[in-house]
Amino acid sequence: MGKSIKLDIYEGGVGKESALVFSIDSSDKTTLREIIVKKVFEEFNRFSEEKSDLLHLQKGSIANKTCLEEEIANAIAAFEQGKYIVLVSDRQVQELDEPISIISVSKIEFFELLPLEGG
Repeated sequence: MGKSIKLDIYEGGVGKESALVFSIDSSDKTTLREIIVKKVFEEFNRFSEEKSDLLHLQKGSIANKTCLEEEIANAIAAFEQGKYIVLVSDRQVQELDEPISIISVSKIEFFELLPLEGG
């Protein structure tokens, strides 16, 4: 049976570091793919709640679900294309489906990789 574990997610890059804290239901292991899906889901819901009054969107509408699925696909594709790296407890995760032990995870960091100019 799964349990709920709190994950601290940080986004690093030039001049930015913001925390997103959420719980994930899992056994002792999860994958980076599952963490990315959950991260995008939480960010999407946060954004949707902030903007729903302005945009008159219904929570759970088909348009919202389609946008969420596109955002998840974009985030996974960006990882596969090397646009960002992920560190789990200071260890770089190389594969989306690599098992990650979440019992001892203290934090997960996402770092956007930017190309150097003139290189």
